[in-house]
This record gives sequence, C-alpha cells and structure tokens, in this order.
Amino acid sequence: MVAATLVAIENGNLTPLVKEELKYTINARRSAQGKGELRVQFTEPEAAVLTPEEEQKVERRRQQNKLAARRFREKNRELGLQLTKKSKTLESQNVRLMNEIRKLERERHALRQQLQEHSKHCVYNTT
Repeated sequence: MVAATLVAIENGNLTPLVKEELKYTINARRSAQGKGELRVQFTEPEAAVLTPEEEQKVERRRQQNKLAARRFREKNRELGLQLTKKSKTLESQNVRLMNEIRKLERERHALRQQLQEHSKHCVYNTT
C-alpha cells in the first residue's frame, strides 16, 4: 500500500493506489469468509510473432493500400483539373453572355429612342 501511495504521489495518478485499496478490501472480505488470500499475477502479453505467410499477407495489404491511395490521389487531382477547366469555361461563357446582354440593352435603348422620335411625327389614325 505504501509503494502504491508513493507511485501515486510521483506520477499524480491515483490508479495504483485505488487498485491496491481494492485488493486489500477483497482480501479482507475473503479472509472474513474463511477463504484464502486471492493472488493474481498479471504478465505483459508477448508480442505476436507473425509467420512468413502472415508477413506476406501484411506486406500485400500494405502494397494494395499504397496503390489505392495513389489511385485516390490521382483521381482527386484529375477531378480538380476538370473542375478548374470547367470553371474557366463557365467564366468565359459568363463574360461573353454579359457582353451580349450589354449589346442588346444598347440596341433596345436605341430602338426605343427611334420609336419615340417616330411617334412625335406620326399621326395616329383613330377612325
């Protein structure tokens, strides 16, 4: 319990202290019931050693992932180029259409002026 307290103070982590207190509580209850002390030993799990077949499988997956990532990046790059090209096309079309609108508005204005001039001299036949 003292060792766990020191570790908790050093690291600022209360987990070791809580674990020791739980172990003490569990063992106290077991001895009150007439049972023996519970001993649990934890060992670090061993790192898994892959067989040559598993290593080949992992390597194959890595290669497939690299190829898939490359295809994905190329596809996105191509899509970006297509969108840029389409954007430029639409911008130039927009400029052309705006110029046409201005031209038609000037023509409409000129025709209205001609109509006004004509209506001043024209005699309407109201019979």
